[in-house]
Amino acid sequence: MLTAYGCTLAPGLVEIDAGELSAVMCTNGIAHPTGYVLYTWLGFLWSKIPFFPSVIYGLNFFSAIQVALSVNIVLAGILLLLDNSSHTSITSFYKYSIGTICSLSYAFFGLVWSQALSVEVYSFLLLWVSIVFYALVGINYKSNKNKWLYFLGVSLGLLFTHHLLGLFLFPGIFLFLLWYFRNKSFLPFMKVLGMVVACMLISYTYLFLHAQSDPALNWGNPSSITYLVRHITGSQYNSFMFSSESYHNGWIVFWESMPKNVGYVSIPLAFVGLLYGIVLRIKLNAVFIITAFLVLFLIPFYGIRDINNYFLPIYIILPYWMALGLIFLFRYWKQSVLFFFLLPFFLVWSGKDVYDRSKDVYIDQYTQLFFDKMPQDALYIGYAWDILISPTYYCQYCEGKRPDVLVMDKLLMQNPWYYDQLHPALFNGLEKEKEQLLEKLGTQSDDGFMLSRFFTRLIQVNVPRRPVFLSYEIFRNDLGKNMILPPNMMLVPKEFGFEVREGNAYVPMNYHEQPILFNGKDDFYTRLIIEDRVNLYVARCLYELQYGRYDKAYICLSVLQNLYPDHPNTRKLSEKIR
Repeated sequence: MLTAYGCTLAPGLVEIDAGELSAVMCTNGIAHPTGYVLYTWLGFLWSKIPFFPSVIYGLNFFSAIQVALSVNIVLAGILLLLDNSSHTSITSFYKYSIGTICSLSYAFFGLVWSQALSVEVYSFLLLWVSIVFYALVGINYKSNKNKWLYFLGVSLGLLFTHHLLGLFLFPGIFLFLLWYFRNKSFLPFMKVLGMVVACMLISYTYLFLHAQSDPALNWGNPSSITYLVRHITGSQYNSFMFSSESYHNGWIVFWESMPKNVGYVSIPLAFVGLLYGIVLRIKLNAVFIITAFLVLFLIPFYGIRDINNYFLPIYIILPYWMALGLIFLFRYWKQSVLFFFLLPFFLVWSGKDVYDRSKDVYIDQYTQLFFDKMPQDALYIGYAWDILISPTYYCQYCEGKRPDVLVMDKLLMQNPWYYDQLHPALFNGLEKEKEQLLEKLGTQSDDGFMLSRFFTRLIQVNVPRRPVFLSYEIFRNDLGKNMILPPNMMLVPKEFGFEVREGNAYVPMNYHEQPILFNGKDDFYTRLIIEDRVNLYVARCLYELQYGRYDKAYICLSVLQNLYPDHPNTRKLSEKIR
């Protein structure tokens, strides 16, 4: 299993939060909400291991280790469950066969496999959810109940401090504990809750104290009680909640992807196991049902792009239900269980090309190209977090690449803490305006007008000092709406955005074909990179035509045709120039 993960491991950076999380782990900083305290601290220690070809490769392998541990814990939980709840005489051979089938199938469920291949918080989530479920099985069937109860308290507390998804497990577990202590002293029950609270207090106290030291990466700056509460509750992401459109999309994402993720046959097998668990009156099954119900019907309200990862608790429940389904089949046809040995192999065969990230270098290449094209001391303002801004965190903080280039996320400028993360030289001459803006942002009373005006002044003050670039997204979505260019300034299309220049003099550009290798990968993020590059080349070509530089326009078109010949905008531009 770990060999398969290693063979399909991403060699470098990937999209979304990998760059930021890697930088936080390298520098022992504070990550985006909810902080992921234990995860980033262990990652910090792991990043110091010198045996890997690069820090990012080592941190990607760290994810593989976490998922592999989760698989082994799921196997241990299933074996313990089979030892005590089958109501059927089962030999060790069949017991271990069922445990191996279900745990290996879980290991190669597409969504689980993908978490093992790169830096993300969900690999650690898988580990802790599997530990919590294992603790619940132990409480049911082991003799030393108090030890398992305390183990549950610690693991549940650490799960809650890692990711808010852990809260979806709490109702089912709370009801399970109420049932367990119904005719007993409630003192152990209170001790369990006390351990949960203690683990959370220790983690959040560390976060609070660590923020006081002002680490290089200090997302949210939770150095005050107000900011700490905002950070650990993820209030920054409230705008993504409770959208009817996102609910519909979340359901579609889940039901379209799940059958392919689990190999189709796993679903009816798990459903049989769910029903059989009800027949056998397995108390743990009630926790599974309540958790799956809450995740399935509440998570779609959260309108983020990687919403599929938020269904991961269901994928950890499935192997338990599959094991109960195989026990049911065992009662009537023992040999049928052995046919399911084919399931993990089918999952590997069907997913090896889909989930293989061993050739994914496009984020590394795109980020490297960005740094190659940025002039000395440039300021880049954008909000392509997933494909560019997050990767620059790793490159600059872990590898020390191009520290002179200042990268600013326009969306994060809505948060007062973010200004302390930026180079103070950017705000020379803007001290009073910055102070007034931060006061407005701190009380959340700015309607956007003051921030828009501040951006205009920021550009106006910095253009004479350094090259200033605006991303294509800002050009398309913001200019003329919530961002206005200063007077007497114009935009010059370049390969990575529009440079803001004073006056209207022609600005030349060197053309070099530098392809980005996608290796057949075609998803939202690769298409986003292609769209940005194509549209900026189109804008540059039109700029050349505007200044009568027809020779340069043909060179620009030639580069575009060689890089992206099949893109519709390439064909439209070819027809226009012809």
